[in-house]
Amino acid sequence: MTDVRRDCGRREPAACEGGVPCPAALPTRLRELVPRPISRFAGVALLTCWLVLVRSHVVAVGAAAGVRMPAFACFSASFALVGWLILALVARVSPIARRVELTVLAGALASIGGGMIALVDVGALDGGAFVPAVVLAGAGAGWISLAWQEYLATQGMRRALMGLALGTLAGVVLAACLASLPGAVVDVALGALPLASALALRPHRGARFYASGAGSRTSRQVCEDIVRDHSPLMLTSLALAAVAFGIVGAGSPDAAATALPFALLVTATAAVANVALALLAGPSLARVPYVALPLMAAGVVAGELGLPAAVGVALSGLGYFLMVYLMWVEMAQSAERKRLPVIGLFASLAAAEYVGVGIGQAVASWAPAGAVSALGTTSLVTLLAASLFLMAVRDRMEISQSVLDAPVRSDLEVRVLRLADRAGLTPRETDVLQLWAEGHNAAYVQTALGISRNTVKSHLNHIYQKVGVTSREELLARVMG
Repeated sequence: MTDVRRDCGRREPAACEGGVPCPAALPTRLRELVPRPISRFAGVALLTCWLVLVRSHVVAVGAAAGVRMPAFACFSASFALVGWLILALVARVSPIARRVELTVLAGALASIGGGMIALVDVGALDGGAFVPAVVLAGAGAGWISLAWQEYLATQGMRRALMGLALGTLAGVVLAACLASLPGAVVDVALGALPLASALALRPHRGARFYASGAGSRTSRQVCEDIVRDHSPLMLTSLALAAVAFGIVGAGSPDAAATALPFALLVTATAAVANVALALLAGPSLARVPYVALPLMAAGVVAGELGLPAAVGVALSGLGYFLMVYLMWVEMAQSAERKRLPVIGLFASLAAAEYVGVGIGQAVASWAPAGAVSALGTTSLVTLLAASLFLMAVRDRMEISQSVLDAPVRSDLEVRVLRLADRAGLTPRETDVLQLWAEGHNAAYVQTALGISRNTVKSHLNHIYQKVGVTSREELLARVMG
């Protein structure tokens, strides 16, 4: 990783004064940030493509049935509930990216929901199945999305942001391509893509989801640690911004012909926000809210002035996603600093975000026809409240370079990975071996990885057999050999 403060005139410039990337440095900077192999993040593209297709179908089918905004609110509510569930059980389910059976189950639920939406669209299912289908889709998508976020965070947040951007852009392109094919192909995609994304999530050997030295914490203790930090203020700020975004999103046209273009537009703004954040240096990231909230306000004003809905949605979307992913990075930093499971903080962020979006969508759906001005005022008031909450934590928003950069492996980690590769250990066995080689006992491994004592013993037996040793001393000798 190049020095982000290196002067623009040097051979490999990375940033101009203030941490803003200079144009000459962008090609080199982008190459450095691209996660490798890129195929590792194909599942993000599949999930993004599916979310775009679902959103466009919810607009088209929901508008025809008169339940467009209630359906969106139900999707957001089910997504938020999954976030709260993961947070409540974080000590038991972390890391969820390693919970293959649960992730596949979530993929199956989302696929069933997507398939039901497609069947309602073609008239093969009664319209009464539409909202339950949306709820199933939202719940499954919530788990898969958080599992991917947890895995991406192991790459360093800059590469995580770039991986999300590339996956999102690929998903947008794939959705646009699928839309040009016969409707039957799109219907199949609605029922297949979530499961495919879940199956594609295979964390590589050596991906570390646990915090070294974290110790034993219950789910309640993790929640208490989150509450003691400044996270509640940030979550409240994001929830308020999400209310405004939910209201603005309700202003997109109901016509089926424009549903997909608007879904593509909203999703593309997320990719642009990710790239922008990935290119900024730590000090500059702390100033992002001063750009994000005014952009959202500009989107609201654009709607008030009667400008095309695409203008308001694009401005609000860009500002909103800058806020979301800045706080995503901040949550990763809190997890590292306080030795917390990162998925717990990501889940709390997703819950706050989708509660806010759901409230905004519900407000928009209950508002009387023609109440555009009142909705715009409500959006501006919530954005003002969000800015006030952010002011309370502005001094603690600076992101450390260690969180942004890809993690640097210690000599012991490198040796463990080499032995794991030679012996053909699974990713989970590699996690156990890493902690075992660091000198921790079985109880610590059990707590750090969130597995039972019997599972720890089973993994150790498999490790000993694959490596061809019979004692811990012999195993450590092989690691260091």
